[in-house]
This record gives sequence, structure tokens and C-alpha cells, in this order.
Amino acid sequence: MVASRQGEVAEQRKLATILALDVSGYSRAAERDDSAAAESVRQLRKAIAEVAAPFGGRIFNSAGDGFMLEFPSAASGVQAAMALLKESQSGERPLPRIRIGLHLGDVIVEENGDLLGHGVNVAARLQALAEPGSAVVSETVRAQVRSVAELPFTAHGRV
Repeated sequence: MVASRQGEVAEQRKLATILALDVSGYSRAAERDDSAAAESVRQLRKAIAEVAAPFGGRIFNSAGDGFMLEFPSAASGVQAAMALLKESQSGERPLPRIRIGLHLGDVIVEENGDLLGHGVNVAARLQALAEPGSAVVSETVRAQVRSVAELPFTAHGRV
């Protein structure tokens, strides 16, 4: 933390790549069989932790069928997103379909490790725009990973 005027503690900020992820169709699945839907989210959480760790990622928040992850760079976030999409589509384990939003931006670091602020909000908004089984990245992320040739980016215009 950074001290500010007369003993106040200023909020701590940092630059981070935020990955917002949620399960596509979770509400419908829960209406049909909430136990099975909940189990699929538990399996997804395990897969997320396994896939994100090698890329330096961590889950910093979750609610229901949604997860927020932090990565140290845009490249590591994109690589993890691609790996998570591949894992969810492989059929090797019973994972639900997911959609992802990625943004690199300024975030506020809470004492408990949670992240807040505009950078997190942008990632969540991008995730809401993603089709099931895909990821939407901000221009900031795309610009940072421009040199990685095998990334299948498709421009969708300004949002």
C-alpha cells in the first residue's frame, strides 16, 4: 500500500490481464438438473486451476458459474484462454461450454487479493459479448500479442 495524506492508505493499483469466464447455458442446465449443473461447475473450476497455473494465472473471484482470473501478461492470458477453450471442447472430461473475455488494464488490489475496477469491468463486458465456445479480447490485449502468428483473431469492430 502507498501512504497518502495524514496517515491515510491509498489504494494499491497494478496492471493486470483479466480473464472473465462463464458457463454458457448454465441457467437452463440448472433448471433441468441443478446437481449435475453444479457438478459441471466444480469440474470446470478444477480444470481452470490446472490450466491457468502454468501460465501464472489465478482465480481471484468466482460467483455461481462465473470466474475471474488474473494473469501477469496479455500473452499468458491469451494462451490460457485458448487452452481452456480447447479443454472445454475436447470431450476428455465432462466440462460445460464456456465463453471468455480478456482485457489488459489497471485494477485495484484489495487486501484479500480480489481485484476491482475498470479493467475487471471491461473483461466482464467482453465476456458477455463472446459466443459460446469463444473468447473476445480487447484491442489492448490484441496489440500486446500481435507477434504471435498462430492466434486466430477475427476483428468484430469497435464496441
